[in-house]
Amino acid sequence: MNVSQEEYDRMHKIYLKRNPTMSMHTFPVGVKILRGEGVRLEVRLVLKEAALRPVKVTLRMLVRSNGTLRLMVGRSQSVALALLAPYGPRWADIDLTPHMHQTYNQTFLLLAECQHCIHAGHQDPLLEPVLTVLSEHSRQKRSIDANTACEKDNHRKRCCRVPLEIVFKDVGFNFIIAPYKFDAGYCQGRCPPRFNVASHHALLQGLLWKIDHSLVPRPCCAPHVLQDLDFLHLDENDPSKLKVTTWTNMTVLECGCS
Repeated sequence: MNVSQEEYDRMHKIYLKRNPTMSMHTFPVGVKILRGEGVRLEVRLVLKEAALRPVKVTLRMLVRSNGTLRLMVGRSQSVALALLAPYGPRWADIDLTPHMHQTYNQTFLLLAECQHCIHAGHQDPLLEPVLTVLSEHSRQKRSIDANTACEKDNHRKRCCRVPLEIVFKDVGFNFIIAPYKFDAGYCQGRCPPRFNVASHHALLQGLLWKIDHSLVPRPCCAPHVLQDLDFLHLDENDPSKLKVTTWTNMTVLECGCS
């Protein structure tokens, strides 16, 4: 991805306006010039679980040519990444989210040494390395219906909603910048007559099935109320730009028998 920091900030503002439960925090990155071509970066911050629930943490920097970035995340994790910029200087986005599992309520320390990275902040502040934290205040615009959410002691296994966390990168959707993940949910369970019917038609179908199984099939557990999802992604026509798109019916909020 080679999106400028100016474009990155501009489109995130548009995305966050459409998703008021999300917010973005930007943290300063200390930079020290190394001998030869390269920089050393240092970030120290405290993430409070009560105030900040991060969903994506990204380090952005300019890379002059092919090089290596060595990260020290926290106190023990070390990660080496190859950074490729075959067509001249370009922005590199390093996803730190997988390394953030145990950073709540303690100091988050990031040390990085990058060969062939550019530090031109004294000339243009928009070229400074940036650490961004995308966080959420609640998981859904509309609340998930507690009446159809599966309970731990659901021994009868009746129709209910099961949480399903999807991380876009895990399914190959690397072009999506935000959100990093979301709870899609799915429906499962039996549909006894009169149980959680989604329509009068489903009610009658269930009663007929009870009278004679050969007349009609039993109603099935399926999504009843769904919610759209806005996402920020690379523009397919211009990889240096971002755009916001809405996918309809992406999140299951309620399940019913239909």
